[in-house]
Amino acid sequence: MWVRRNEDEIVRIERARRIRKFNPLPAALLTIGLLLVVAVLGWPPPARIVFDRPTRAIILFLIVFTSFYLSKIFIGRYWLFGPPSGEAVFPTHSVRNMICSRCQTVQADTESHLCPCGGELEELHHWRWVDDGIAE
Repeated sequence: MWVRRNEDEIVRIERARRIRKFNPLPAALLTIGLLLVVAVLGWPPPARIVFDRPTRAIILFLIVFTSFYLSKIFIGRYWLFGPPSGEAVFPTHSVRNMICSRCQTVQADTESHLCPCGGELEELHHWRWVDDGIAE
């Protein structure tokens, strides 16, 4: 059975999601890992030219890190230089799992945020699953 979380829990979850969205550490680690692989393998061949001077390596790090970090913030995924062609740069609507507050069916979000039963759709992470015997 689905039970709606209390307001304090929802506030904590939303705060953690915002902090996680703007956390630069994963983008920095991904960039360092990628640059280490390129430096060790020396591929593509111009990579040797980039790593012979620290200034060039720092500039490359900043470009790649900025691309990863901004793509995670705006697109929600790590893309090196934006999404592949044919995809919207800033999607207007991302599919999220929602739950109906009336019939408690889980479904994809709709533009109207209304369930066919007439109830309102809420984000699924505002709810939790509780076994019937353990309901609070």
